[in-house]
Amino acid sequence: MKRCAFVVLCLGLLCVPAVAAEKPGTYIDPKLAAADPDFAIQGEYAGTVGDDKFGVQIIALGGGKFHGVGHRGGLPGEGWDEQERIEGDGERAADGSVTMTGRDGNKAVIKDGVIGIVNENGDRVAELKRVERKSQTLGAKPPEGAKVLFDGKTNDFKPGKTEGDLLVQGQTSQMKFQSVTLHVEFLLPFMPAARGQGRGNSGVYLQGRYECQVLDSFGLSGENNECGGIYQIAKPRVNMCLPPLVCANSTPSSRAWCPPPRALSRWCRVRTSASSPRAASTCARSVSRVPCSSPSDSTAPSSAASAAV
Repeated sequence: MKRCAFVVLCLGLLCVPAVAAEKPGTYIDPKLAAADPDFAIQGEYAGTVGDDKFGVQIIALGGGKFHGVGHRGGLPGEGWDEQERIEGDGERAADGSVTMTGRDGNKAVIKDGVIGIVNENGDRVAELKRVERKSQTLGAKPPEGAKVLFDGKTNDFKPGKTEGDLLVQGQTSQMKFQSVTLHVEFLLPFMPAARGQGRGNSGVYLQGRYECQVLDSFGLSGENNECGGIYQIAKPRVNMCLPPLVCANSTPSSRAWCPPPRALSRWCRVRTSASSPRAASTCARSVSRVPCSSPSDSTAPSSAASAAV
């Protein structure tokens, strides 16, 4: 019988204590990141402005500088109308507050976990409170019949190198797959002074050729080289990247043709790689094979999934 595979894969810097020294300006432990006053300011804020729900993402840029992105309707994935991105910049003052001025003359003043919206007359007209979102599928149990690839104890990867309970990047699973769905959990480092692809860069390779990007692209527009995108091929529908050091997850999938008997079948494995320090500790959770139907083009070769961080 033709078979496909289901994979639940957990990748990236997981929610476990750090096992290696952090480089200057790079934090993989929230307790250590808290020493940087910018860490408490960056993040997501939500509330209402007038009659409208509103969400704001504050990105730390290092040295007390910040970039803010406002979303009418709510945060991405929680009501944002996916239209205008209202953007502004600000710098931390001596009292610890950050002020950003909008095009309409209104100001957003960030202090003590609250964004106060102040109109051009100086009146405080709204407040947005800092929130920490959590995916409903974070920590999901492997489905019935699934096989664990890596969970800190079981390790199907080769050469199988680990650091503590984390799988080091640059490895390939011994088990092979065709069609797959991956449950990916990751924790991106806090690197406020870094920019672009140097900010917690990793990825999950599917079929050994398509990379589902893992990157700190919190607050960005959501391009094909940002978190959740298929690198240089397809953008994520919505940029759901959470702030650095907040456990997140993604569920990329890869559809492989299920060939008839005697058709050429090409298989791949789960593979890991990364370009940023400590951005690529990896763990894969579970795999089970399930039947799938053949497409109309039954002569197409079968292929499988590989993953990278």
